Amino acid sequence: MESGGVERRRAEPMGKTGSGVLLVTGIGVAVLSVGAIMLAAIKRRSL
Repeated sequence: MESGGVERRRAEPMGKTGSGVLLVTGIGVAVLSVGAIMLAAIKRRSL
């Protein structure tokens, strides 16, 4: 419970910008991972 309170306190000053950055980074990582999987599949098919 204490850790959750600390996280909330840290998130308050950042506000929407912090959450927005986290969302963008998360989406970016997801896109990169999907892209890597697609490239690997294409390479396997071509070989």
